[in-house]
Amino acid sequence: GACLNFVLVARYLENIFVVLAKSTKDTSIIAICMLKYTQQSPINARRSDSMKFTFTEKKIEVGGDIRAYAERKVGKLDRFFKGESDAYVTFSAERGRYRAEITLKNNGMFYRVSELTGDMCASIDSAVASIERQIRKNKTRLEKKLREGAFEREAKAVDISGVAEEE
Repeated sequence: GACLNFVLVARYLENIFVVLAKSTKDTSIIAICMLKYTQQSPINARRSDSMKFTFTEKKIEVGGDIRAYAERKVGKLDRFFKGESDAYVTFSAERGRYRAEITLKNNGMFYRVSELTGDMCASIDSAVASIERQIRKNKTRLEKKLREGAFEREAKAVDISGVAEEE
């Protein structure tokens, strides 16, 4: 009820800020309003607390909309991690093609991907898809290894208890 209404109002306000940003030349006031809005919104509270972003630009100047797009896409990967994680996103241009490099650090594990396409948004999308595959593959491998290890430990425990009863 009330939570859904708040979400709808928050999305409506976010759309108003985007329209204002496109229609006015003085974006500093709108940026301050957006900053206050995002800091107070419970929708963005989890994402800002659990993943820190660092953006780097090499031989290219990217706008705030591309940064926001990358933050939104990479921020969705946060659901795979329990604790706080760091995201390093690097934008670069090479011979008319755009490269997006994403490095995620969580709990001592690093996931890194680099994608080169003709469009920066396509590079970000492709990099996020690749890094998501990496994370899923690694988590599945670790879970499988843990399951096998747990089964072996149970079998050994049964064997030891059987020997103790015979003596």
